[in-house]
Amino acid sequence: MTPLTPEPNPPPAPNSHAESPHAKRDWFDYTKFAAEVVGLAVVIGYTTFAALQWCAMNNTLREIRKQTGYAETSSKAATDAAKAAKASVEESQKNRDASEVQSKKALDASITASRTDQRAWVGLSGIKAIPDTLQVGQPQTFVIRLTNTGHTPARNVLGSVVLEPRLKGDRPIFELENGNKVERRGLIMPNGDNFTTVIVEPHGTHAADMPLMTKGIVDEITSGDIVLYIHGVSFYEDIFRTTHWFTSCYALMKGTGPIQFEACPYHNDTGDGKKAEQ
Repeated sequence: MTPLTPEPNPPPAPNSHAESPHAKRDWFDYTKFAAEVVGLAVVIGYTTFAALQWCAMNNTLREIRKQTGYAETSSKAATDAAKAAKASVEESQKNRDASEVQSKKALDASITASRTDQRAWVGLSGIKAIPDTLQVGQPQTFVIRLTNTGHTPARNVLGSVVLEPRLKGDRPIFELENGNKVERRGLIMPNGDNFTTVIVEPHGTHAADMPLMTKGIVDEITSGDIVLYIHGVSFYEDIFRTTHWFTSCYALMKGTGPIQFEACPYHNDTGDGKKAEQ
């Protein structure tokens, strides 16, 4: 009897619906690779987008800074231009003011010079003695002449004249002019004269009660022990309604010849406005 030999079992036929483990692994690896590639592409894309966006933002920032710089430069230039314009206007105003001041000074100086040239100028121009020598027992009269040497009339002329004997070395008492009688002399025309007369009526201790020239007083005057002074103050207005004043002081020279006067070394002055009292 022949032994039975077991028949080999053939491998089962491939099934189209069943996948082998190797095939599954290949598909997984492919899928993973594809996912990695996609992820890498996404990362690259995002990075590229971010880089481009950063570059764009950086360019925008640079442009903003550039424009801001331009704006700051323009603003500074405008500010500087405004300051320069203001300084120019101020300098122009300053120069104009200075020019106006100089023009006004020049005009005022011209007006003052013109008025000074055209105004009245009054002063004492002479003293005449009547008689012209000292005579005992005779009254002594002195005629004082005021002259206007200016180019226009002197208005409202008035003044006070004092005839005063003083001891040798004593100055006249000019305060007497303030309390003396004021004479109104009216108007003095250009190159015109005005006269006033004083008579020997001595003040002070010498010959106070002697209206006539006694031998004693004649001897004292001729010897120089007594000095006979004529002094005074006068006021007048010019045609520009400015008030002027002048003072005068003359002393009779000692000696026996014709009477002559010489100017005192003081109290011969002139000025404008109201003169203060002595």
